[in-house]
Amino acid sequence: MRMFNCLTLGAGLFATIISMPVHAEDAARVAAIVKGLDNPFFQYMHQGIEQQAKADGVAVTIQAAANMGDATGQADRLTAMAMQDFDCYLVNPISVSNLVQALVPVARKNKPIVNIDSTIDAEQAKAAGFTISTYIGTDNVAAGVLAGEEMLKLVPAGSKVALVAGIVGDVGSNARIKGFKQAVEGKLDVVVMVSADWDREKALTAATDILAAHPDLAGFFAANDTWRSASNVPSRLRARTSR
Repeated sequence: MRMFNCLTLGAGLFATIISMPVHAEDAARVAAIVKGLDNPFFQYMHQGIEQQAKADGVAVTIQAAANMGDATGQADRLTAMAMQDFDCYLVNPISVSNLVQALVPVARKNKPIVNIDSTIDAEQAKAAGFTISTYIGTDNVAAGVLAGEEMLKLVPAGSKVALVAGIVGDVGSNARIKGFKQAVEGKLDVVVMVSADWDREKALTAATDILAAHPDLAGFFAANDTWRSASNVPSRLRARTSR
């Protein structure tokens, strides 16, 4: 579902962009900065932006962070793009604050800023002297609730579960965790939550340690869909869930 949403995201974005006034002889020129393409979700986001730009006749230049933790590198890429003459900027920040300063020169040129998926902190943006033109994204609390409801179908009432979150302070991760907890409150026992920085190896190490401390654990909720693969789920839990 998340991948489908990412592929269809471009339709709403570019419907907004192509309606903006540009020079009559030119197509709109759009700059987009996304998170690291080491995550398949953002590969699909990249693909969706390209596909819809082509369909609408919009010229788009896309830059990506080196990886999911490359907050400084992502900001540097946006800073370079802000020096160019684009008509609109699409931004998918790694954190609520890492692109704020890079967007200041964009705002000074009165260029629209479209915030997609992960949010920019509105108060920090205001303090820096700009506002976001449009936000398009997912209701991550609702997504977490759906995950919690699915967990309730998979494990017995009262079972122990653990949560693997993303980067500390990440809005999307926090919202999914919040929704999951809301769905399972009083029904499952959340014994521990760890932050694994969207890193599969860190998540695997943390999950292995959690299973050692809680051998009767029934399930994990991971706030990032790339964590859950056959190679990344500890073998003891795979054996347990395959029965």
